[in-house]
Formats: sequence, C-alpha cells, structure tokens
Amino acid sequence: MGWTRPALHGVQLQRDDIFDLTSFVATCMPIAAETYPNNRNVAAKLRQQLQRLRDMGLIEFLGNGVYRRQT
Repeated sequence: MGWTRPALHGVQLQRDDIFDLTSFVATCMPIAAETYPNNRNVAAKLRQQLQRLRDMGLIEFLGNGVYRRQT
C-alpha cells in the first residue's frame, strides 16, 4: 500500500468527518516522515494520496482544501 497507508491512517485520525488539508498534513507528517525519512516532498505526496483516496471513494473533496470522510 505504500503511501496510501499513512494517508488513510491520517484520515482516520481526523477528529471530524470534515477536515482540511492543513490538519491532515499536520497529522500525517510525523507518520510519513518516520516511514519515509529520505523523502523531501512529504506534503506533496500526502496531497497526492488524498486524490487517490478520493478516487477510491473513501473521502470526498468539497473544495478549497476541505474534505469529507465517507462513512
């Protein structure tokens, strides 16, 4: 699953079903940085994974960096 696993974990850790990119990246950054210590583009990779999770139907993009976790 690669990068999808820390991204999905970050979505699950969000307090509310609706969350923004800033809180998601802040939550995922320590997890991803530990898993991929040599990656210098962690935030960009996490944004990419949000798109993947959206395409999988696990989250919905609401616009302006806001997402909704599907239940």
